Amino acid sequence: MGIWQSADEAKSWTRIDDEKHAFGALANGNFVRGDMNTFGVVYRSTAGRGIAARMPAEWEATMPSSSSIAPSSSSEEMPSSSSEASTPILSSPQSLVPSPNAPRYYNLKGEPLGTAKPSKPGVYIEKNGKNVRKIVVR
Repeated sequence: MGIWQSADEAKSWTRIDDEKHAFGALANGNFVRGDMNTFGVVYRSTAGRGIAARMPAEWEATMPSSSSIAPSSSSEEMPSSSSEASTPILSSPQSLVPSPNAPRYYNLKGEPLGTAKPSKPGVYIEKNGKNVRKIVVR
């Protein structure tokens, strides 16, 4: 049991999950789906633990280092939830999955630069789903 990948047209296989993340239960693994628009992306059900995702190694999942949201000085009580604790669908920044429809940027050599629009002046390639265009940053 596990999720396996082949990078050489099925001549050899490498397991890409481990026993700690195999989630062995009856409801687990009801689906394993590959993203048909993005090579190397796989989603897997985890029976109440959200969706596990496997992304290409060159993708960087990042969280903002600062926030513009300031604490409120309101004295109103926050509404309570009926559950004792909330369960996050994706529990760590490493689990964040960039939207398949979010634009991705590449240099002219085709090397991936990420999902943030480049700020350094130059010519870049922007891919958004099936749409590809050249952009110039001045």
